[in-house]
Amino acid sequence: MKSSQEQLSSRGYLPKEMILNNSIGREGLFNQLNNSDPVQRSMAARALGKYYILQKETAQKLLEQLCIEKKLYTRIEICDALTKGDSETVSAMIPYITYLGNNQYRSIEEAKTSKKKSYPLPRGLIARTIGRMEASIADTLLKNLSQEEYAPEILEGLGYLIFNHPELQTVENYEEARGYYEQYKNNLLFVWKFVIFSSVFPYRYVDKILSDVALEFPQEAIQRELKRTLVICKKH
Repeated sequence: MKSSQEQLSSRGYLPKEMILNNSIGREGLFNQLNNSDPVQRSMAARALGKYYILQKETAQKLLEQLCIEKKLYTRIEICDALTKGDSETVSAMIPYITYLGNNQYRSIEEAKTSKKKSYPLPRGLIARTIGRMEASIADTLLKNLSQEEYAPEILEGLGYLIFNHPELQTVENYEEARGYYEQYKNNLLFVWKFVIFSSVFPYRYVDKILSDVALEFPQEAIQRELKRTLVICKKH
């Protein structure tokens, strides 16, 4: 059944054509993020994304609100605002990448092969948001793979970013990520996500490394993902 306008508003829904008011400035919008009305919070998030996301501390304020925000459409507005950011925005987002959301797989035992015939939508909220940003953030994500505690989620977001920006499907980007696969081979969840990540690249870039993965890792989840990935790679 279709939701009424009152129900939508109670969840923070804003029409796309809503005209934003920037008269209260950034500090005023920060205060508006704490308004008891979810629509007002959504308006603040959208305005911060449009006018102030590249200014220092804006992303941090939005992320702090995202941690406590319960309303669906307000959460969506905050994530949309973050997608308009740059490399500094991404750097602020990374510490939250394993914290926000409860859908992420935490171990290889939980991992399930996607039925999608393309790159699967990241399960984590921040990884999904990162994947919708501009291609220019790819280098920042690659560098931050050095943070092992965040690396599996960063790799998932990076793969989604590359899927959305085919110009990033370069052998250089793949080889840089491959270096972290070699470094984190003891982390089976990272290995599994590296196989998924490989699916956004042409077969000629990945065939040798995936053959090695197939021989080295007999785990069922990894073997299933290898089969899916190889089918997709051959379509590039």
